[in-house]
Amino acid sequence: MPTTMSAPLHWGKEIFRTDDEYGPIRVFDDGNKRYLSFDESNEQSCVHKRIPSRLLHEYACAMLLPLLFLQPRHITLFGLGGGSLASCLFHLLPAAQIQVVELRAQVLAVARRFFHLPQDSRLDVTIMDAGDYLQHPKANTTDLLLSDMYFAGKIDKQQQQAAFIRNCHSLLSESGWLALNYSERSECTDQAMAVFIEAFAETRLCQTPCGNAVLFAGKSTVPLSERELMTRCKQLNQVLGFPITRFAKNFGRLARRPPATNT
Repeated sequence: MPTTMSAPLHWGKEIFRTDDEYGPIRVFDDGNKRYLSFDESNEQSCVHKRIPSRLLHEYACAMLLPLLFLQPRHITLFGLGGGSLASCLFHLLPAAQIQVVELRAQVLAVARRFFHLPQDSRLDVTIMDAGDYLQHPKANTTDLLLSDMYFAGKIDKQQQQAAFIRNCHSLLSESGWLALNYSERSECTDQAMAVFIEAFAETRLCQTPCGNAVLFAGKSTVPLSERELMTRCKQLNQVLGFPITRFAKNFGRLARRPPATNT
């Protein structure tokens, strides 16, 4: 007999459930929004049914901060979920090509059936483990890489590993940026942080009000003053339809460590 799982009341009614080798995939509907969950307590995705391209999670909004620095022609996403980030970028950047790498084929099927994931030649989804995808990266081919890989209540530990981080660096174009979501600051280990700071020209961290920590890493430095950054934020606010300024105010650089010296 399958195990019965409860869910937060605000998710509404469970309208679909399936299982694969990694566990359950559940869809809930409260009338206005759809929720995707892999367990009984964590939202994997949430979309507005009438405006599926609108981002509803703070950390997802924060992950778009690199748009302050570049206009990406090619975007790669690791982890699909309900497809909220993919849908947002698809509508926001009509000239960009979007490559999604998702581990679970059933997640893709659910995103298309229940979450209005666009089906268009500009948005390609590959069913594959992101670590395997990075084994032979096409160097310097993507301008923006967004990584948000979670199982039921736990991080995909590849997001903490040196080889994964360095392969992300290889995939990015020379002016490219990586944004990697951690559900809490402690998931970004000291070892991982050291690799980011060593491998990338510029690293930044945004601690969001909801508790997520988004790590940003750029292959080239951005010589912007705080005033210039806020000016760009005001311009981007109008494009995005939400105030990214509130996240930019907590978007601090992480200092590069000086090279060790022999004594």
